[in-house]
Amino acid sequence: MSSTKNAKDQVENTLEQGREAAGAFADTARNLAKGAVDKVDDAAGAVGEGLTGLARNVRDRGPHEGVLGSATGAVASGIESTGRYLKDEGISGMTNDAVDLVRNYPIPALLVGVGLGFLLARAMSRD
Repeated sequence: MSSTKNAKDQVENTLEQGREAAGAFADTARNLAKGAVDKVDDAAGAVGEGLTGLARNVRDRGPHEGVLGSATGAVASGIESTGRYLKDEGISGMTNDAVDLVRNYPIPALLVGVGLGFLLARAMSRD
């Protein structure tokens, strides 16, 4: 009976050690993933800064009057708002917005996904 109890205790100890190791592994993986997301968000912020500078250049160097002036202003404003969005939200914010969009509009999101898949399949089959 004593050897059965010892074997049972050893199995329980081994299981507990396995649980602790799995928990430590999960914590490490979570920390690595958070670090990666932070780096990607930082890179998105840098891209946002670059887009803001590009918008300034487009606005400064493009025509200022007439139809082309209006078009230049609209393009510069679009680039600037995209840059601001990237700086403020980062990739994690974009991901959250995309998830919200799919939740709010599931059928159109599905149709867009199917359309993109079709286009990608056609592009791949031509090669």
